[in-house]
Amino acid sequence: MATIVPVPLRSMAQAFLVRDERAVIVDSGPPGSAQRILLAASRAGVAPGDVALIVITHGHSDHSGSAAELKRLTGAPVAIGAADAGHLRSGLDPAIVPRRPVGRLLHPLLVRAAPERIEALEPDIEVSAPLALDEFGVAGQVLPIPGHTPGSLAVFAGDEAIVGDTIMGGLLLRRRPGFPMFADDPEAVYRSVRSILAHEPRLIHAGHGGPFTAEAVGHAFADGPEVS
Repeated sequence: MATIVPVPLRSMAQAFLVRDERAVIVDSGPPGSAQRILLAASRAGVAPGDVALIVITHGHSDHSGSAAELKRLTGAPVAIGAADAGHLRSGLDPAIVPRRPVGRLLHPLLVRAAPERIEALEPDIEVSAPLALDEFGVAGQVLPIPGHTPGSLAVFAGDEAIVGDTIMGGLLLRRRPGFPMFADDPEAVYRSVRSILAHEPRLIHAGHGGPFTAEAVGHAFADGPEVS
């Protein structure tokens, strides 16, 4: 059965290693994160050549910034949502649209701190429909979950899910799930959360904060989408 190993990175972000017969890396972190991810993989018994696929949950640079370097070091193909593929190709961040008070507060700081561009990369796989991971040696699948960005993706393996920034922990209460600080389409976020919960994951991992139980996520999103 596949197991998921979180890899803490800078910018309060996380990447993940999904281990099975082979391995899948989910998210690459901001620029300069590749060696830290591969060190964590080595400690988990995974060599660079064991990595069969790199999945980028969405185009923001704190999740995609080291994708090109990771591809060079592992030789693994890179998959991203079709609607976010242009950002990986250009190296430019998707826009961040604040949807919560803390997001509006942090927005100017994050815009100034974000790199002007990351190392551009032509994606190998553009995901617009469910993608089985069996051919990459992992029992699981990748599903589109638009909302945070149009091309956001989730990875399901075993009874766990990795959902990027579609669900986020608080700045202080990191294991309390909530609506993302930034979202392209708030109503789509809500629909995507319902889709995630329909798969009945025991544990839900996020790019910032978590992990969360499905029960906690269901409670947090029970009142519908937050639209500013």
